[in-house]
Order: sequence, then C-alpha cells, then structure tokens
Amino acid sequence: MQFKRLWVTAALSLFSLVATTLMAEENAIESTIAKGQRQLIQAIDAAWVRVLRSGRYQQVLADPSYFAVPQGTPSYEIFVNQADCLPDPQTTQYPSDPVGNFKIILQQAKINRCTLSYQPLPWDTTNFSRASEALENAIFEELGDHYKVAIKRKDIEIAPPFNFTTALNNGSCDYIQQVNALGGETEGLRRRDSRLFSCVVSSSAQYAFIPSSSDDRPCVANDRCASATELVRIQRIVDLQANSRINICTGNLSTQTSNRFFAENRVNTVRFPGDIGNCAENISGEGYCVCPPSSAQSSTLCAYRPSDNIAGVCPSGVEHRYDDLMIFSIPDIDEALIGPYAVFNGQYRQFDLKIVAGTPLWVGIEPPQKQ
Repeated sequence: MQFKRLWVTAALSLFSLVATTLMAEENAIESTIAKGQRQLIQAIDAAWVRVLRSGRYQQVLADPSYFAVPQGTPSYEIFVNQADCLPDPQTTQYPSDPVGNFKIILQQAKINRCTLSYQPLPWDTTNFSRASEALENAIFEELGDHYKVAIKRKDIEIAPPFNFTTALNNGSCDYIQQVNALGGETEGLRRRDSRLFSCVVSSSAQYAFIPSSSDDRPCVANDRCASATELVRIQRIVDLQANSRINICTGNLSTQTSNRFFAENRVNTVRFPGDIGNCAENISGEGYCVCPPSSAQSSTLCAYRPSDNIAGVCPSGVEHRYDDLMIFSIPDIDEALIGPYAVFNGQYRQFDLKIVAGTPLWVGIEPPQKQ
C-alpha cells in the first residue's frame, strides 16, 4: 500500500512538471510572437523618423506625380505635419535580434498589406491622398536598407464591411493600408486597444463646406433643410454643434469624426465612389430618397435620386431628404466638383473645424505565427 501511494505521488508530480513545462513553453511561444509584433512597430517607427529627418517626407508632398488626379492639388496643401513622433533617430532605434513574425517577414522579404478593393473617381476624397502610398514606400525602403533586405509588399483585398481588426489579428495580413484613423473604432472595438499602431504617417484637417447662397434651394420652401440665415451663423465648430437641425453629408474617410463630434446632428455618409460630388447633389441639387426605418428594404439600397424614379419624384412612403453642409479632409472641394458635378463649383464657403485626424500603420497584437 505504501509503495502504491509513493507511485501515485510520483506520477502526479511528474504530470504536474510536464504540464508546467508545456505551459511555460506555450507562454514563451506566445510572448515571442507578441514581441515580434512590437518589433515590427518599432522598426516602422524607426524608419518613419528617418524619412522625416532626411527630408524625404517633404519631397514626397512636393512631388507633382503624387498630386490629386486630374485636379493637381498639391499634397502639401492637404497633409498636416504631425508631431507625435519627432524626427530624432537617436532616440528611435531599430530593434535588434528580430523574432516572431517580424523575423519571418525579413527572412521572406515579403509583407502582406490589407487594402480596400476600390478604384477612386475624380470626385472622391481618396483621390487627394495619393502621397500616402509613396510614404509607405519610403518607410519600407528605409526599413529594408537597415536590415539589408528589399521588402516586397503583397496586397490582400478586404471586402466590405472591411473588418480590418479581425484580418490583422487572425494573420490575414501583416499591416493595414492607411485607411483607419487613430481615434476610431472597427467592429465595435476601439482601434487603440485592439491593435498595435505606429507613429502617425498621414494627417489631415477636417473642413466644413457650406452653400454660399441657400434660400434658393428647393428644400428651404418646404422646411426640409436649413435656411441661409441658419447657415450663415455657422462660423466655428461650436456653432455647428449648437444647431442640431443642420444635416451633415460626408464620406467614408470622415464619417466617424463627423458622427462623434456632431452626435446631435443627422450625419449622412455617402459611401464610395463619388462622395464629394454626391454630397454636393444632396445639398444643392435634387436631394435623395430614403426608405423609412420600418421598411423591409435596406436604407442603403433605398437611397437614390428622385429623378431615378419613373415619376421623377420619391415614391409614396419614401422620405425626400436634403443635407445642409459637407465635411471632408481636403481644403478645397472645387477641385473635385468637375464633370457631372461642375454645376456646383464655386457655390461653397469653407471653414476649418480645427479637427485633425491622423492615420498610422496598424499591426495585429498577437496573430498566429506566419508559415
């Protein structure tokens, strides 16, 4: 009996030791993966700081080949200099002894980037941020020079609803194209908490565009939109926040900023393509039709122009709406009001909302190990 007890005790001790060892090894693997993710961010930051210090950042913004097409708006008029990471290479060093996925990226000389599957139109906001791609090129060239490897990027297209946080953390891609600003959320998760992020690479101010003359809009007569008297009072951000009657139109790149800063206003987000032109049509043109909330149809599918209907008006039971002003991250929308929207050119005054949105490069916290 005594021998049996000793045998059971020894067996349990051995089992406990094996379990503890396996758990320690598993934790070591997890911490190596997490460390590699942090190293990737540190390397991106180190490269970015050197892009700033060398003057290449300003060279990119001044390069006409990255200006908006076909408008030719200079990038330096759109991008704002962000000082969250100062151009000080001395204090921002590259990590040594790469581990985890960062080590594999360097070994394979390849990094996977999540992107939008989208082709911009001339009247899209995205058409005014072409320098972002060039800045990413500069970062990975600088990073590759340090580690003596030419890193190639492979794009992984993410379909709507663009669940980038999931894509990062399940290993679908290594980082995200510059499409998610630092302050927002994705999939109901605060981005700052659910991902790792680098220094801000591209920043832009947010501007409001208000019709210069509003009383001749057809919506004023039936009180479907704000009057010229109301709109002329909008001179600062607090004026807009104080009048919940003002209806805002914006695009994908400014939708969360607009919805959160102006929570009491109705914010209509025009999805790609053609956000700027379509907002102008919503404000100064024929407006748009929207299904009531109780409708079985999707409100997105039901939003269309009155002229799209055979009768030339919104169908019975469908609301005819107008917006009052638009918010975008470019200082001059006249550059985008061309082609079918040229009729609205010169009809808006602009004011700076004193809001700056910055976009870093995003990395997963602890995705699976790359193969």
